[in-house]
Amino acid sequence: MRGIVAEATAAYLAREAAARDGELPPLWHFAFKLTEEAQEAADAWHRTTGWCRRGDTLEHVAEELADTVISAYAMALLLGVDLDAAIEAKHEVLMTRPVIEAGA
Repeated sequence: MRGIVAEATAAYLAREAAARDGELPPLWHFAFKLTEEAQEAADAWHRTTGWCRRGDTLEHVAEELADTVISAYAMALLLGVDLDAAIEAKHEVLMTRPVIEAGA
């Protein structure tokens, strides 16, 4: 973990622990939190499209995406997963896959 992501993840986990007398919640809490944040990002984006009763802003979408990334890094840290290394490895795999063109 590097830079601001590491700092934000550490602060998030410290806050979670402080709210519970120094104990972190169980791992399932973080799994649900990750899915919740991803859904909030998708919902915020959907509201920017004009297909919803109310609108939203790209600034709010960015905020929810940041929450999603922080939640993913927190869960990875608790699992002992080096998410930066996993992303680098996945990037290598993705670069070998053919691009599917629209309409194909």
